[in-house]
Amino acid sequence: MGLLKALAPIVLAYGVFLYQQRNAVPAPHIPGQLHSSLSDTRVFRLADFVVTYDGQDAQVRVHSKDNLQDPVWQTIPGEEFLLVAQTVWNVFEKHGSFDVKETTASCSGQAIDRVDLQGGSVRLSGVLHGCEPPLRYMFTIVQSNSSSSPSQLAISVRLCGLSDELDCNVAKPSTGPWTRVLLAFSSTEDEGFYGFGHQYSLVDLKGTRLPILTNEQGVLRETPFLGTLLNTYLQSPSSGTWHSTYTCIPQYVSSNNYSLFIDNTEFVVFDMRDSKRVVIELNATSLSAGILYARTPLQLIEEYTAVTGRMRGLPNWLLDGGAVVGMQGGSEVVLEKMRMLEKHGCPIAGIWLQDWVGKRHLRGLSRLWWNWELDESYSDWPSLVTDLNGRGIQLLTYVNPHLTDVSTKPSFTRNMYKEALDAGYLMRHCSGELVHLGSFGFDAGIVDLSNPAAFEWMKDVVRSQLRIGARGWMADFGEAVPFDACLHNGTGVEWHNRYPVEWARLNAEVVREEGLEDEVMFFTRAAGQGSARHTTLQWLGDQMTTWDAFDGIATVVPGALSGGFSGIAMTHSDIGGYTNMQLGPWKIAAREKELLMRWCELSAFEPVYRSHEGCIPSLNVHPWTDDDTAITFTVFAKVHLAWAPYKRQLVEEAVAQGRPVMRHMWLMFPQHKAARDVTTQGAGKVKVYFPRGCWVQVEFRPVAGEAGLLCAADDDVVREVAAPLGHPAVFFPQGSAVGAAFQARVSAIFTDHAADLTAMYERLR
Repeated sequence: MGLLKALAPIVLAYGVFLYQQRNAVPAPHIPGQLHSSLSDTRVFRLADFVVTYDGQDAQVRVHSKDNLQDPVWQTIPGEEFLLVAQTVWNVFEKHGSFDVKETTASCSGQAIDRVDLQGGSVRLSGVLHGCEPPLRYMFTIVQSNSSSSPSQLAISVRLCGLSDELDCNVAKPSTGPWTRVLLAFSSTEDEGFYGFGHQYSLVDLKGTRLPILTNEQGVLRETPFLGTLLNTYLQSPSSGTWHSTYTCIPQYVSSNNYSLFIDNTEFVVFDMRDSKRVVIELNATSLSAGILYARTPLQLIEEYTAVTGRMRGLPNWLLDGGAVVGMQGGSEVVLEKMRMLEKHGCPIAGIWLQDWVGKRHLRGLSRLWWNWELDESYSDWPSLVTDLNGRGIQLLTYVNPHLTDVSTKPSFTRNMYKEALDAGYLMRHCSGELVHLGSFGFDAGIVDLSNPAAFEWMKDVVRSQLRIGARGWMADFGEAVPFDACLHNGTGVEWHNRYPVEWARLNAEVVREEGLEDEVMFFTRAAGQGSARHTTLQWLGDQMTTWDAFDGIATVVPGALSGGFSGIAMTHSDIGGYTNMQLGPWKIAAREKELLMRWCELSAFEPVYRSHEGCIPSLNVHPWTDDDTAITFTVFAKVHLAWAPYKRQLVEEAVAQGRPVMRHMWLMFPQHKAARDVTTQGAGKVKVYFPRGCWVQVEFRPVAGEAGLLCAADDDVVREVAAPLGHPAVFFPQGSAVGAAFQARVSAIFTDHAADLTAMYERLR
């Protein structure tokens, strides 16, 4: 014991050292002085915008024609806004987790020698004299002629050598060693940046340096010390970082009433650490971006999704049917679990069977056979489908774009890995070797979706789920394309962030070609810009079965809210979380009863109420574990149904306008600055932000200390209210017909289950 005490400070210090080394980030790029031979002011009027080049201040400003006082976007006076860099990559990948270390050397010396209007485009050009060799650039601003989003400006940057054409319009510019373009522009100290896909740790990303890289979210993520130890033990980046996420989108909504997005799919970094500037670092020699202007953040989301696409609606069986229950184990086991829930009257919309392809046990984990055909463990599958459909319950399955060799599997009809390998459909490194995704005990090939023939072949694989009666599935993965891959049509750098978009498109085409868009849904985990155009539903990934804000239940709300800013209008989480950890006899992350119950309360207000057994089901409490969990799961499945009429309205808005179903308070109260900071869930007692007006607390069960009616005379009132187990803090505006109807339905639910609930809460006291 004495030795352990003596070693503890050394181990802790070493952990801190590893953490600092692992999370070291490059120093900010500080632009130098902008040189210009043009001292006059030039004003260019586009349809809805005014672009000004101020020669005295050496500054570019963009205004809406309706507001000439406050710029939509501007550079910093006298400061360079274009730089280039040469970057040395060190990309380490394992199990789909990526750790990108960069060493960059930048050059600039930007000079402007021409500003004009040509063909509707404002063009600024000149030379970067500080580079060796010097580079020419063309910077253009043009208003989009798109009818879907008339308030869009397109910004582009092209680099080339001095010997190339003056407008840099060349296929292969001679830029020498310079491979990264940097765009710098002005920010204000109180500006907030929201979006960037699913961000679990922060909703306002001001003050951070954020790489846009679809990635495994990690296990433990930034949990102090433990995450670093996990990475050291596994020799991989598997624990993730504060910014690792499956859904990473190069887009944000600014509190200054504009939105910016990058069209490029290459690796890009948003550096927002400086209070007065943003620097975008793109690993390419040409940049294409869009800027949107609107008066409210909700309108900016509408404009953005008009450009990049919107999610389609959910089928009626899901909107009106209740819970989607994740189960495994074969037909008899599934039906036995269902009986426990049906005993308490649980409304079930679907049964999700991810193990329809069969399982094997590796390294203490139960892993699926990634060979997408029905396994013999469901030999009575047709009768199971008939039985469930007869009860009004749909069946859901699981698929991903990876394939494993099943030559050692006791029984199979097709070896899809072998088929894809023989046809040349599997992804390869530029060395010619096959890309193999290591997945904790086995390897898998990745289908090359850049190959049209492979794309069509994989569509037929996915379509097989419809042939056996499935009406939904999890379309998992999509984030594992290595940077050093040479695809059929592109490189790994170009396709890493693009792959999940194409994976969603593939699934959407299958559903559309079968004419089942009103009947079938699929839900995706990884996403990029444009995924919303194809996917029907997103889920937040693999939270741990813990309470924390690093990787547990507390990451759900920030992730869902940030995704809403980026067009991910309908998203949800695994009830109870997914990721378990066990080290020998020690259960590091095992789902406990209260966590499952609290997650039921949370998921009741997500667009879809779906459970998951977790990665080590034996460690977890489940909805069918005992009467307490079955009652709670049932009651909040009914609460979820209680707001179905309102949910239909919100889903219609998501489809027509791109508005998220789960909305950040600031979207509804944009005039209240305090609303921008609301992102958290609490327990026991919670601090609740109230905009001006009177708010009625929904009564789930009688609770001492509940707020009842609370009126806020100011715009930033925060009150502490009771939120014990079974009574989440939910409010609606006084006088709301929707809120009153919801309360009536909730009261009926809790009255029907009063005896069971009273006994349960007595047991749990």
